[in-house]
Amino acid sequence: MRVSAGGSNDSDYVQNYAVGATPYIIAHRKGTIYRQDLRVTPRGYNLWEVEVPYSPRKKQTGQVTLSFDTTGGTVHITNSLQTVNRYTASTAAATAPDMGGAIGVNGDQIGGVDITIPALKVQAAFTHPQGHMNMAQIKNLARWTGRVNSTTFLTFAPGEVLFLGATGSEGTEADVSVNYAFAMSENLTGQT
Repeated sequence: MRVSAGGSNDSDYVQNYAVGATPYIIAHRKGTIYRQDLRVTPRGYNLWEVEVPYSPRKKQTGQVTLSFDTTGGTVHITNSLQTVNRYTASTAAATAPDMGGAIGVNGDQIGGVDITIPALKVQAAFTHPQGHMNMAQIKNLARWTGRVNSTTFLTFAPGEVLFLGATGSEGTEADVSVNYAFAMSENLTGQT
């Protein structure tokens, strides 16, 4: 949006007035757009051109965006907690043999079964200031991959967050966005 402003020879006054007179956010047919940096250009005595650009929100340094996936995880189990009953496919055998709780027995092999368990996967996109992401920091991220939290993290207790790694780029001349991946699952307690 471009408008003309007049009545003052002070660029700071014109800029501040334009900030107060223009909306920060606009509902647009393609989505919500946000006011970006105003530009005030002198066009004559007490006459200014004010440019008010709007666009989707730009990421600021220190800003984090979370995306999540609650479709769960799987665990492979080979033994049941309890045998309710035993069945046989043959009508000649009255009772299936006792497998001691083993699941999916085929001869001397135990096949087991995959079951879905509650699990949460989170991607955190974080914008770091220029110069923060260097080779030493990248090596640290590689060392931390596959480890769990030792203190409370994102409201999860120690041991409930697994760091899956990070993707991004090194930047000494510009801000850098890094995607951090985590898997979360509650600690099991009181299990044998």
